[in-house]
Amino acid sequence: KQLLDNSNKIIEKTIREIRETQAEKTKTKTLRDDLAKIKQELAKEISTDPAGSVPAPVALKPENLQPSPQPKHPYHRYLADLQDKADHFSLTLDLRGFRADEALDSLQRYIDDALLLSIHEVRILHGKGNGVLRQVTRDYLRSLKEIKTVHDAAPEFGGAGITEVTLK
Repeated sequence: KQLLDNSNKIIEKTIREIRETQAEKTKTKTLRDDLAKIKQELAKEISTDPAGSVPAPVALKPENLQPSPQPKHPYHRYLADLQDKADHFSLTLDLRGFRADEALDSLQRYIDDALLLSIHEVRILHGKGNGVLRQVTRDYLRSLKEIKTVHDAAPEFGGAGITEVTLK
C-alpha cells in the first residue's frame, strides 16, 4: 500500500510539474525519464519483497494475452453481422451526387437492411436537381410490396428533395 501511495504522489508531482512548465518539451522529456527510472526502482522493490506478499510484475505482451474461450453460438456470425448493421444504420440515406444506377444499388441494399432490422420509417435524401434521382427512387420504392407509403417530406424538412418511406 505504501508503494502505491508513493507512486501516486510521484505521478501527481510529475503531472503538476508538466502543467507548471506548460508542457515544455525538454522539461517534459526529463520528467518522463525520471518517472521511468522510478518505475524501474519500484519494479525491483516489488520483485525483491522479502515477505513475498506482492508478486513480481509480469510484462503484458500481446502474444501472452489470449482471449478467454467463449462458447460459439451456432448463429454467432449472423448475429454479429446483424448487430453491426444495427449499430451503423442511419435513418436517412443520402444519394446526392450518385448516378442513377449507383443510387439504385445503394437504395436496394439500404431498403433490404431496413427490412432486416424492422425499421418502419426511413428518409431518402436525393436532392431536387433535375429530378432524375427522385424519379428512380420513387419508381423502385413503389415496385416493392414491403413499402406502405412514399411521399415528399414536409417543406420545412426538405420538401421534394427528400422522400419519406413507411415500411410495412
